[in-house]
Amino acid sequence: MFGPVVFDAVQGSLQAPGLPEVHLTPTEAQLLAYLGSRGGESVGRDELLREVWGYAASAKSRTVDSTVNRVRNKLRGTGIHIHTKRGEGLRLEVEAHEAPKPVVEEPASAPIGRDADLERLRADLAVSGAVALVGPPGIGKSELARWWCELQGGDTVDLHGITEASELLRALAAALGVGSRDPEKGLRERLLQPRPVVLDAIDALEPAAVSRVAALLHNAVAPVVLTARRPPAIAGLRTRLLGELDAVAAARVAERSRAAQGLAPLGPERCAQLVDLLGGLPLALVVASPVADWLDDPRLALDLRVPGPDGTLASTFDHALIRLPVDALEVAHALAAVRAPPPTPRLAAMLGWPLGRTVVALSALQTSGFARAERGCAVLLPALRAVLRDSPNHRMAGDAAGQRAVDHLLALPAALDVLAPLASDIESALAGAEGTRRLDLLHRHIDLLARRGPIGDLTAQAERWTRSLPSELFADGLVERARARLAETIKVDVDLLAGAVAHVVSPGRRAVALAMLARARSWTNDPRTPEATEAALAALSPDLPTIDRIQASGHLAASLQAVDPARALAVLDAAWELAWPRYPYEALSLLLVRTFVEPMDALAREQARHLLGRVRPHLCAPAWAEAEAGMAVALVDAGEVEAGWELVLDVLPVFEADPSLPVAAFLSNLALRLVFEPERLEVLLPHLRGYNSRGFERFIEGFITGEDGELPEDWAQIRSALVNGDPLPAVADRRLSRVGMGLRVALRNRR
Repeated sequence: MFGPVVFDAVQGSLQAPGLPEVHLTPTEAQLLAYLGSRGGESVGRDELLREVWGYAASAKSRTVDSTVNRVRNKLRGTGIHIHTKRGEGLRLEVEAHEAPKPVVEEPASAPIGRDADLERLRADLAVSGAVALVGPPGIGKSELARWWCELQGGDTVDLHGITEASELLRALAAALGVGSRDPEKGLRERLLQPRPVVLDAIDALEPAAVSRVAALLHNAVAPVVLTARRPPAIAGLRTRLLGELDAVAAARVAERSRAAQGLAPLGPERCAQLVDLLGGLPLALVVASPVADWLDDPRLALDLRVPGPDGTLASTFDHALIRLPVDALEVAHALAAVRAPPPTPRLAAMLGWPLGRTVVALSALQTSGFARAERGCAVLLPALRAVLRDSPNHRMAGDAAGQRAVDHLLALPAALDVLAPLASDIESALAGAEGTRRLDLLHRHIDLLARRGPIGDLTAQAERWTRSLPSELFADGLVERARARLAETIKVDVDLLAGAVAHVVSPGRRAVALAMLARARSWTNDPRTPEATEAALAALSPDLPTIDRIQASGHLAASLQAVDPARALAVLDAAWELAWPRYPYEALSLLLVRTFVEPMDALAREQARHLLGRVRPHLCAPAWAEAEAGMAVALVDAGEVEAGWELVLDVLPVFEADPSLPVAAFLSNLALRLVFEPERLEVLLPHLRGYNSRGFERFIEGFITGEDGELPEDWAQIRSALVNGDPLPAVADRRLSRVGMGLRVALRNRR
């Protein structure tokens, strides 16, 4: 990427000829990798905040500035420079070597025959700022709106299938890079920026959701285009009706559709017949032209000019589907059931077919023009997928396909990098899954939200998908709610969880629940902690699902770390054998839990560095901040204080923008390790107020000011021992093991 300089974004290392190796934090490595991927183009701070940090442009811009300054210092002498261009952003330059070419996808082709419509759209926006593109199905509303938005460097939000106001806010926040703590505020701030927005397919929105859109558009600075089949009920919204293409443009659309699939041209006469039959409706031409030479009448492929009785596209594919071989139709239903198309071997496993049979069926589907090959997968024609997925009366085997999709998702490895692209599939499959299958999918959904975000949706999503469970699974549902709450707030309703454990049906879920209960009891020094811990240990059967054993072990080790460190380490070692290398995120979590028990050794630190670099691109900002904060503790424990502090500087701006209890816990542990470094404590303490006892805060303040102040007796004893160089009193370990462990690290590093 950088000429003779070898750069490893996962390991966070950079080696220039003749110079010592440069070590970068995960965030610094991601920043350098992203700038390098843009091939010398200027990249704005807003874009960097969204793509590298995972935040909207409303986050604090000094986050970028401080990180860039650190990277610049580390790059001195390597021949790699980061330049600031006023008004444009940051640009990477490599000395005496050709700049890396940008790694970007080719832009979509311009809509054919829509030049005049594009100019009218621009004129409308200059007058009103928000315009609804309206027209019948297949007329090209989405294509024109998305093309306009791409030309302006804007953001498109796909609202297909969105109905409720809450779903609308989540979809807008995710697509526009807005944090989940206060999405409405973030969306308003985003719409005060001049970058355009497209809200595609708002037809299904309920009145309350439409009202929410109208409220967001009020006072918006960003030009906004909405697409719909009929004018939305939004007062003052300007409407532009999109008409059919003329014959010349229609013929060009038909031929381009065939060329895109590697098919020979129809020829002028055949193409004219097609246009005469189907008129100037772009989607009809796109779908029918590839199959025009194997159907006696192209209208059998698609008759959009005579919509079905439901007034949608639902009946337009009937004739063409009837002509497909049965196996090809089965494959079409299976592909429609998932958004991320599986590779052919996985599709065969999903169908329960031999690979050869699946390949033949896929070939028939692709020959028909209803699917195309892309990166080893078959991608279904979007319009056909929408009909098979969203129109129950025309799905035929759709219910069976939906069940196969659930089986497919549950059979996949639980690794984060495998599941992350399928997050939307898991959420949509939850609606069709029932009973234990829904709970198993929900388990994965919670794990993904905890890592990919929005973390603030965890509890709400868990409650949403456990409301309609049968009574015999009520306790299992309570456990999944507790898992969500623990990941979101580090809080558990102990009494509720204790009452549910005995009635949990799933052995794996019961083991996780018992471990969570033991952990929650240990936090409050509950006298029932030993009993809860033994019950959790007894539930760790080798017959449990691997992911449940790993997660239960992490909770159990956290509960054991204060009372029996040796057993905690034994539990972590056994879980590590299960997690490494198949489950990188779980393996990293186990290493970070270990920092509460003992300092990491050199091998563990290298493993943690590697894992953090590997999973960092898949994590939302709060999740990677938690991982980096834990890694900072591990580095300080090893005496690498400067390296640990660099990670803290990555974490603090994220923690300030989106505070979370897990990050606060690690930073509090770090403060104990830095009691002899008042300048760094002064940076940390403002972020920790409200997350610890007043005694803890006064204790830390004393090391900043050099004054004793008023301290509770136990904290006063600990401070006196530190100041006078005496051994730490037993209360340091009795009160909370992390205090004694952290202060011993501080004493060792001081020497």
